[in-house]
Amino acid sequence: MASSRASDERKATKLLEAASSGNLRVLKEVVKELNENQIKRIRNEIGLSALHLAAFHGSTEICQYFVQDLAFPVDFLTPLGETPLSQAAMCGHVATARYLISQGANTVAPNREGSTPLHYAARYGSAVTRGKIGLEMMTYEIWLGSHQ
Repeated sequence: MASSRASDERKATKLLEAASSGNLRVLKEVVKELNENQIKRIRNEIGLSALHLAAFHGSTEICQYFVQDLAFPVDFLTPLGETPLSQAAMCGHVATARYLISQGANTVAPNREGSTPLHYAARYGSAVTRGKIGLEMMTYEIWLGSHQ
């Protein structure tokens, strides 16, 4: 039992490290050893999943793998209500934010403190990044409003 737990912990660590570093090859190897529920339950010490870490580090390719191949919800929540888009916006990763928005990420989803991805982009991003992510989010909201 103890060796099984140690093995599971090693797999969890490997999954989170691969997502953080953008190593799709290693990530796919680890995913083969886990089931969907295990993958979704794996979190780091502050509650971020592998998808959140990929978005935080701007790894669009890893985000695509989670959303398209593994069918993770694009608005997968942390215990504090953070979404992958909020992580990408916080770190100014325009391409990753653009991808998540294109997959239907909620651009106005508030976390438990009421902050949205747009708040994060404005608070933490550079002027250029804030403008690009903000424009992406606003364009999506306008498009969404006109198609309901």
